[in-house]
Amino acid sequence: MDSITARGLLERALAHTTKPALSTQDIDLLLSQAVDDLGTYSVGSLNAAAALGWTWKAGMTAEQFDLAGGGGKSLELSQLHAHCVAMADKYRNGALSVDGRGGRSGRVGMSSIGLVGALNVES
Repeated sequence: MDSITARGLLERALAHTTKPALSTQDIDLLLSQAVDDLGTYSVGSLNAAAALGWTWKAGMTAEQFDLAGGGGKSLELSQLHAHCVAMADKYRNGALSVDGRGGRSGRVGMSSIGLVGALNVES
């Protein structure tokens, strides 16, 4: 895949302008990690870059914590950190993919297997 497509897929997978935002330089660095010797990008290498990018986003939120006040009011800033960590894990383990096709379904256990019976056609 070419660099323009790779950049577009990676930026979307990372929601790079959403807080905590990744800079253009961050995206450039992630792309440099994903390119092969021929200057092309695979979905697998972009998924690894997306996992790393979400890990960076998690690092940017590491100092956020929950605040609780009286009357049951709270501000749960740690949810953003947990979300970033979860997204990194999903790209790392294949549950999500930058191309939107793949990943695993997230189902646990055995999946169903379609069976095809042999057709006996006599001429």
